Amino acid sequence: MNKNYLVLIFWLSFNLVQTTQAAAFFIDPTVDATIFDGPASPKDGSADFINNDDFVQALNNVIFESRGVIEYDISGIGVPVTDAHLSLTVNEDLGPFPFTLQFYSFAADGAVTVTDYDTGSLFHSISYNSSPTLTVDVTGVLQDLIAANESFAGFNLRKLEEDQGTEGEAFVAFKSLEFPTAARLHINEANNSTVPEPASLFLLGSGLLGSLSFRKKRKV
Repeated sequence: MNKNYLVLIFWLSFNLVQTTQAAAFFIDPTVDATIFDGPASPKDGSADFINNDDFVQALNNVIFESRGVIEYDISGIGVPVTDAHLSLTVNEDLGPFPFTLQFYSFAADGAVTVTDYDTGSLFHSISYNSSPTLTVDVTGVLQDLIAANESFAGFNLRKLEEDQGTEGEAFVAFKSLEFPTAARLHINEANNSTVPEPASLFLLGSGLLGSLSFRKKRKV
């Protein structure tokens, strides 16, 4: 009877002790594009057309503006996200540097439309100084979208307009999903998994064995 009891106790110990482990993976864009205001028509703050070529561009001058939009399917992420960041590969850029890049986030739908031109809330701003890659922390953005049960995460990339001179020609274009090194979304999610933890098992087992020993002495 006591032997069976001990076996049951240790089996429960192994199944009750939990630790948190991180699982890392990445997501490629579902869709991306560049949305233009101008130059065929006067720049007026409204989107005119969408370009789905092999770049996601951010440019802003007195003649026209282009904003890059990237959307990701996040419907399969159902556990707490501990870290998430965008990894953007630069396809081409032009100075003078530095210039200001802004990142806006929004609940997307998996399709780029002209309405995405003005969509989003500003969550990050950087001084861009030419780089082969760019990394942007989006942990809080992703956590909020998942908590709201959104299926897609959208990001709108914008460049602030320069006031004078040739600085108005400065831009950056990131590689799109046409490339194997697209703008990937890297994610670390916390998994609560049941695994044996030696120290906890030792303490639990010692306490239970002491309890059994005490019961035996009382019977004697």
